[in-house]
Amino acid sequence: MYYKIFKPSPGLSHLVHFFWIYESDTPASAVTPIRVVPNGSPNMVFHYGERTLHFLDGNKQPAILLSGQDNQYYDVVSGGSEKFVFVLLNPTAGCFFNFPFSDITGKNIALDDVMPFDKTISEALAEEPDYQKKINLVEDFLSKFCLTGNIDSSLRYNRLNASLSVINSHCGIVGVDSLSDAACLSYKQFDRVFLSNIGIHPKMFLQIVRLQYAFKLLSERPSIDIQDLAFLCGFYDVPHFSKIFKQLTGYSPAKAKKECNLESDYFLTA
Repeated sequence: MYYKIFKPSPGLSHLVHFFWIYESDTPASAVTPIRVVPNGSPNMVFHYGERTLHFLDGNKQPAILLSGQDNQYYDVVSGGSEKFVFVLLNPTAGCFFNFPFSDITGKNIALDDVMPFDKTISEALAEEPDYQKKINLVEDFLSKFCLTGNIDSSLRYNRLNASLSVINSHCGIVGVDSLSDAACLSYKQFDRVFLSNIGIHPKMFLQIVRLQYAFKLLSERPSIDIQDLAFLCGFYDVPHFSKIFKQLTGYSPAKAKKECNLESDYFLTA
């Protein structure tokens, strides 16, 4: 198995949080389902080997997958001999596409459902042996097909990026009023712009960021008490924290702490 994280080039840092390459030759029959939970970011998957199965319906993912914001958990399972480049997009990536990202919330769609492109990218990735050059191929692809030069999209990005800076500095423990102020928008305007470009309402997004912060704390402090964890993530009591945690992951905090290898995609650094 090969797995490595790559940082985006400076020219795509506004769009991409991280890339990673995953290659496996494990038979599908030997692979257990993988729980996918909301992580605050849309993503893309560029398959150049066997494709992952959507575990609940048994259908294979498209060659190039675009996923909107997840608002619930689901399971996937390996198709065997998987090879793909995974693109963890920034939460504000929707500003640079030519359709509302709220249209694909909770959906995993084929990229060609929403935009035309040269499908030879999968063949090029399969033929290129150098992993960094695979990333370069995907970066070239994204540079061509994402609308990075539109004045309106840049304005929306700047407004939402200002609010995300507030969210990140407080690990999601902040009110929506503070976010709309940072974006220089009224509460209703901010909610509308946020939903259209990020894909979910701000309050839901804050819940997901706080969940991701819980994952970060659990990975750094495996022995942390659940009550302390709830308090650090901005919850006033364990029952409320447990309810949100289970809604978004399918697990109680105690079970996740004991049985799952939790890491935060949202707070991923390298």
